[in-house]
Amino acid sequence: MKACIERVQGDSKTCIARIQTASKTCNARIQAVSKIYYARIQGDSKTCNAHIQVASKTCNAHIQVASKICNAHIEADSKC
Repeated sequence: MKACIERVQGDSKTCIARIQTASKTCNARIQAVSKIYYARIQGDSKTCNAHIQVASKTCNAHIQVASKICNAHIEADSKC
């Protein structure tokens, strides 16, 4: 009876240790994955912001060219 109780206690301790190890491993994996995804999200937003900046610069350049052409036409028209 005593041997049985000791065996059950030993088994439950081993089982608890296994669960703790598994949950630590699992948590470590979750943290690693979330860090990767977080880095990816930050990277994506930086890339996105860079694209937005390029697009707005290109747009501004087009606007400037168009306004210069428009102003030139206005000046030519005003000379008429």
